[in-house]
Amino acid sequence: VREASLDRRALRDFLSPVWVYTAAGLIAAVIAVYSVALFADRIPEEVFFARVHGLLICCAGLAGIMWYSLRRKPTRADELFSGRGRLWEVRGSVGVLYLLVAIGAWRILGDVFDIHPLSELGVWVALSIAVQIGWVWACKNKVGPLG
Repeated sequence: VREASLDRRALRDFLSPVWVYTAAGLIAAVIAVYSVALFADRIPEEVFFARVHGLLICCAGLAGIMWYSLRRKPTRADELFSGRGRLWEVRGSVGVLYLLVAIGAWRILGDVFDIHPLSELGVWVALSIAVQIGWVWACKNKVGPLG
């Protein structure tokens, strides 16, 4: 006897693909700025490869998390969160892409333009901005962790 779940499993069932495409475009823009800075001799090759490889590795990891979230079987966590656990896994992985964009933009300010506002707190400021954007988005879409 086959026991298959009829739960939603496609990305567009959890959020509009436009969010993913926008994040991908912004990440490509961060990589493009670093590429132009490398060719204009504004940054050394070591900085370019460290920043771009780190960004690409993080994006690949998040893509794997999203793929796994969409393909996995329902677990006890799904029951605990009324079936919304998968929703938050998918939306959370996309939200972290926007965090990577914010951190990348912050690093561009320092690496390319030699602007270091709040240099010790830069990552925390980027994290705060991403969390605030996420809360606004969640409130706008009337999404809560428990239904």
